[in-house]
Amino acid sequence: MRGCIVILGAVITACAVQSALAADHAKIVGKDGATREVPLEGVREAGGGVRYMLPAAVARDARSVSFVLDRAQAQKGEEGFWLYGRGVLGHFDRDNMSLGCWARFLDHPYYAMRTPRGAFLAVVEGMRFDFNVRIAAQKGHYEMAPLWTIEQTAFGNVYEDLSVVVYELDKTAGYVEIAKRYRQHVVARESAVRPVQTLRERAVRRPHLRKLANSIALRRRHACKPYKWKDPRHDVDYTPETEKAPVCNYSFAQTLAFLRKLKAMGVDDVALCVAGWQDGLTIPARSAIVTR
Repeated sequence: MRGCIVILGAVITACAVQSALAADHAKIVGKDGATREVPLEGVREAGGGVRYMLPAAVARDARSVSFVLDRAQAQKGEEGFWLYGRGVLGHFDRDNMSLGCWARFLDHPYYAMRTPRGAFLAVVEGMRFDFNVRIAAQKGHYEMAPLWTIEQTAFGNVYEDLSVVVYELDKTAGYVEIAKRYRQHVVARESAVRPVQTLRERAVRRPHLRKLANSIALRRRHACKPYKWKDPRHDVDYTPETEKAPVCNYSFAQTLAFLRKLKAMGVDDVALCVAGWQDGLTIPARSAIVTR
């Protein structure tokens, strides 16, 4: 009898999780603030993925659009993880949380998740340079979705259909398997329009690529401009009269000393990216920054 109770409890738990998962749909917030849901029907593609699409004509009348897929949901305490294309990974261990990444900070247009029900990779193709990704939990229920804020991205211009291609992966897939599937997707897409070469093949004519591939990457930001988020005064193109004075983080002399210290520690193969070395102002001003 006790075994039956345990089994029944497991069944009830599983049913509760499944009932919390909504059917695939696009959540559309209109310009009037009203929210509606439009069903999304997946279409199987030759490459093995399933494409979900919302016509541009529908998105143009929206303030924002997000794709809510049943596979992109989970419950607190479940085994697995979520991941998006800036190398950010998390687990289902919170009752409430919210995290997003704006399009300009996404290195790659994808998001992924693994739960006890399976794993997937979702690659955003339609309006892929103008979508954001958001992972949120409310009362232990997780939901991950791409979000297009139509009025803020692409200057309100919906220039193509919104679309996402989803690849189902093995339940044991980790981030390495997700990365490999994303690579397959990119190679297949690019091969359709131009020859794709491996890094090893490209390095035959460009030897410096081999150097970059085998070196430790180091980015050193020397200076930056002050910036206040959500301050409308910064949402303009700077002119010589309005450009902010840069703030020095490190001088070139400090960077040189840092590199010499690395060398003394045995690190002698570094590919250095020198960032924040030009401010757009006058030459004397730049010189003052360097020697400060």
